[in-house]
Amino acid sequence: MTDEFDPHLSCSDRKTSKNLPGYISKLINFDSIKNYEIKTPFKSVETNSLSKETLPLYKKINRELIFDNPKYVWHPQTYNAIHEMNEGYVNNTNRFLNIIGLKPALVNNISDALSTNSVVFHRNPFAERVTVSSGKKYPPLDLENFETFLNNLYAYSKGMVLVPDINIANVPKKGYTVTSDHYLKYIEFFMNVLSSRNNKPIFVPIQTNLTQKATKEILEFYRSKKYTNVWVNFSGGEVRGRHISGFRSILNIMDRQYPKKEYVLLCSHMRKEMSPEIREDKVPASDMLSQFVGGDIIGGTREPAKGYSDEFDLEEYIKKLGFSNKIEYEKASLLNKSRIFDPSSYYYYLPNLYPAKSTTFNKKYIQQNLDFSNAIDNIIKYNETEYVKKMFGENKDLKIYLKNKEMFDDSKDIYNDVVNYKPEKINRAKSLFDF
Repeated sequence: MTDEFDPHLSCSDRKTSKNLPGYISKLINFDSIKNYEIKTPFKSVETNSLSKETLPLYKKINRELIFDNPKYVWHPQTYNAIHEMNEGYVNNTNRFLNIIGLKPALVNNISDALSTNSVVFHRNPFAERVTVSSGKKYPPLDLENFETFLNNLYAYSKGMVLVPDINIANVPKKGYTVTSDHYLKYIEFFMNVLSSRNNKPIFVPIQTNLTQKATKEILEFYRSKKYTNVWVNFSGGEVRGRHISGFRSILNIMDRQYPKKEYVLLCSHMRKEMSPEIREDKVPASDMLSQFVGGDIIGGTREPAKGYSDEFDLEEYIKKLGFSNKIEYEKASLLNKSRIFDPSSYYYYLPNLYPAKSTTFNKKYIQQNLDFSNAIDNIIKYNETEYVKKMFGENKDLKIYLKNKEMFDDSKDIYNDVVNYKPEKINRAKSLFDF
């Protein structure tokens, strides 16, 4: 890797909403793809919504698309599968695609579609893992042989690459999952592998649940390496509370580091909804709020982890939720996962209860077909982001637009946290890197 790191992205035409300062628009040009540019905030669509049946829906969009594939590696079987793939003699790329959940053949059927994969490891994959209850040990992945995983990740990331992240957490009786020194060494190793003979934009990770000290330490390291493409890992958290606070810390630090604001932020691993209960008919949106707090590319969603898989008691969990049996729970769970975003209210609704005035789909069919409900949800969110962008371009009042939404009217705390928030003024101070 050369000393002058090339981000392979260029930003221009940056504008901020006067009455909603968290809404920021940029023109991002992909330097290595001829005539490929996007205007932010840009909503990606999730790879898990793409299938042979839903492919025609995406082909009809006929505009730039970015597929994001959030993958949280926490199951021991997944770690073992990665270990076996890396330690073998033949690179089994089909197994890699199955492990991560990628669909390159389908993505390649859509013109102007890019795809990326935001991989997060639940614990340090290069350290021995021992379960608390059983004491069962799992071998660490070999760092040098991990190049196979990274090379596959690069090969099957179309147009842009996200460096894998490692969850930083303080586990009771065990300490931190990974130290800051080791974390940055791993990230640098990943970058050295991925940036070799590279012409794609590469994004380095940062988490929203870290302290100001840790956030600053990581971002200062990135600045010293001239990494300006950053993907923000919300760790399955909602776009409010400590995660929105952490995200704003990232913004403030990067604004000081880059006075021209020539960086790009991709948000991923956000929780789709606010504190969803499995039986709720409608719940407030979470992921769609990231376009109003400074996110450039709005990536995919995932639920927060519930713990180690071999210790999780599903039957006890089902009883706790009040279901009489597993079948009843699975039926409710399928409905819960099929909720669809309603732009008229900024709520997520169960398909069978989706507002009639907004309905353009067969409610009964899609509530039984998760691929279709996910695809329709993703397309509606993509179109809403484009509509808000159009309003901004026409100098419409975005604050009034949001204030009239039912969800914000019902949840004043969310409105104040997202819409009424006033950012601090940034006075850039010199750092060691200026000398």
